[in-house]
Amino acid sequence: MPSAFVPRLRLLIKAAAARRPAVLLLPILPLYASIPLLFDPGRNPGDEPVYLYYAHNLLHGHYAEPPGWAWITHGPGLPVILTPFVAVHAPILLTRILVGPVVLFCAVLVFFKIADMLLHRTGALVCASLFAAYWPFLPLLKYVGNEPLCVLLIVALAHRLVVWSRSHRRRDVVIAGVILGCLTLVRVEYGYLLVAWIVIAGALLALRRRGDVVRCVLAASLLALVLCVPYLVYTQSVTNRFFYWSGSGAQQLYWMDTGRSQDYGDWQSVQDVFSTSKLSALRPVFRKIEANPAKDWDSELMNVAIRNIRRHPFLYIRNLVLNASRMVLNVPLSDTPVKLKSLLFYGLANLAFIAAAAVSLLAMRRRRQPLPPAPLLLVWFSVSTFVLHTLVAAYPAYFVLVVPALAVVALYGARFTLVSPKPLNDVTATGEPVAEGAR
Repeated sequence: MPSAFVPRLRLLIKAAAARRPAVLLLPILPLYASIPLLFDPGRNPGDEPVYLYYAHNLLHGHYAEPPGWAWITHGPGLPVILTPFVAVHAPILLTRILVGPVVLFCAVLVFFKIADMLLHRTGALVCASLFAAYWPFLPLLKYVGNEPLCVLLIVALAHRLVVWSRSHRRRDVVIAGVILGCLTLVRVEYGYLLVAWIVIAGALLALRRRGDVVRCVLAASLLALVLCVPYLVYTQSVTNRFFYWSGSGAQQLYWMDTGRSQDYGDWQSVQDVFSTSKLSALRPVFRKIEANPAKDWDSELMNVAIRNIRRHPFLYIRNLVLNASRMVLNVPLSDTPVKLKSLLFYGLANLAFIAAAAVSLLAMRRRRQPLPPAPLLLVWFSVSTFVLHTLVAAYPAYFVLVVPALAVVALYGARFTLVSPKPLNDVTATGEPVAEGAR
């Protein structure tokens, strides 16, 4: 009997992989869901209280807090999703599970769908499992945060770009623009990237470089920006400032150059300035700013940050390098010794994805063919996202926004290296549609 069990189990797995492949990924969901159940965030619930507060405000017909350091610190994307939970007074554990583990598991399923388009079924399941096993996801599931939703939106954006690479349909560009707009309303810093992408795409279009790819970027970015107009109209109405995305940018830029060499660019809260002795030297700066009307605090701190950068440009450049290291390796942190456990936890996983994407690009370049549109766009997305977050105070959770795009780029290389590719009847190796006569 035991000898017959293994072949039967193997047949069952093969049958499930052929008919219901998602069933084989289901064990990932309870694993994710166990994180908020087993690990309470304790005294460090991240931005969970802020998101719940904004959701409460939306239920009462407003959004922004009174002017001050916490004025419009986040976009409305996640608070809108949280409003039903707040309205029915859902238990916080249920809220954490549904907007964290469940959403992240949906991202894994969409990633599998992408892998299944490019690889054979077994390879797709393996790659989806490896994506799900990216362990820096796990600490983000202990509390309500926007990272799981961002991962889902970025994977959905990647899926739509892969589909567009095959069909070049306008409908896919529109869907990509809508997804990008939703992502921007969740993480408002993408609003600045939208403008940069539009400018760069317009310049490249004038130079007639990769016209199809550039037009896709231009159209999707413009549509995403249009979808954000109501939010920008609202922020303008309460701040009297044009193109105002968030009030947290000034604080993040300030910590990149405080004028002190012992500050490495990692973010600190204003509360820490007045409660910890190591930051006591900076209290006069904030006391001077707080002497002004609260609505001006953000712009005043921005002026201080820009002045510090002009006075100490090399300090800012040093912290740019340290910021990039902090996103990938979680080191260094100001006044905190390097912890080998934390370094390995983030470094091994993040460097593995960077290496996989790099190997993938090399594999595609060796074929002496132009890069397919989808990985080209995803490389653009990854690099610009990483650069944006390097400019201001950042930490490893920001690199989570780069991982989904890198993982899909790695899938393209897997078609030519580790995993035998799935035959594409209607697409060439570069992702371009095959002419009717060549089919």
